[in-house]
Amino acid sequence: MIDIVKKYWLVILLVIIAPISINYFILKPAFFEFVGKDTDWLNFWGAYIGTVLSSFIAFYVLHKQLNQNQNENDNNRRLQINILHYQQKSQWLTELKIKLAEYYKSFSFNDMNEIADRILIKETNASMQIKEVRASLKQIIDRFGIADFSKGIMFSNKLTKEEGDFIAKLKSYSDEFCALLEDIDWYMFEVFGHNGGDDLLRGMYVNKTKEYQQEKHTHISQGQRIWDIIIEFNYQITSKNKEIISTRMKEAMQYIEADDIQKTISDLIDYEQETINKILRREENGTEQ
Repeated sequence: MIDIVKKYWLVILLVIIAPISINYFILKPAFFEFVGKDTDWLNFWGAYIGTVLSSFIAFYVLHKQLNQNQNENDNNRRLQINILHYQQKSQWLTELKIKLAEYYKSFSFNDMNEIADRILIKETNASMQIKEVRASLKQIIDRFGIADFSKGIMFSNKLTKEEGDFIAKLKSYSDEFCALLEDIDWYMFEVFGHNGGDDLLRGMYVNKTKEYQQEKHTHISQGQRIWDIIIEFNYQITSKNKEIISTRMKEAMQYIEADDIQKTISDLIDYEQETINKILRREENGTEQ
């Protein structure tokens, strides 16, 4: 009641003063003659003031109703936008999960282990061995390239800091795996198939290794590249083939462990799901994105 009085004190004051003032002025002697009796003017002012007050109240009620309708329309519009946004983001997340699953699968850990096992010992028909191994590598490279690209285009250029961190981490896995594929493919194509001892082939090994080392490499590896390992084994590719391949595989696998990739993907999905859930929480709190 106190709040109402404070808010509408002027209206209350006018309601009280108006009849007293009218009565006072009617009883006072007029400066000039009026048509009609005092009671007629009393009825007139009563009807006039009543009409004004009724009009004011009607206008006030209409104004409040229009504001209420506007607020309801704004709330409905915001609700529809948020629901649409939520549905779009949920559909996007479903597609992202599929792409990330394909991305993880494309690392082909079992296939790479089989390829490494086959390279450890040079077969009688080395040319066929090289051809088949490189064909298998090409399949892995093509499959991984498509999966990596499909995953990448799911994200816009406007990344949050958290998304940027996840993408950077996934890129480090991609770079490491691609660097491994490039090294193994180069190894098979350039130096694996040559016949002869280490001393006889040393000059050729040195030149080929330096040429490959000096090439522009797109993918960055945190571990040793194949040329570092070959130099470490003093270019003894013929006699140290098994050690070179085993070392290169171990170098790569310590940076692309399956558990680490799975955790990064799971954390990314959880983050995106939480971001989508915030859309509905914003609606519950009455805020708009």
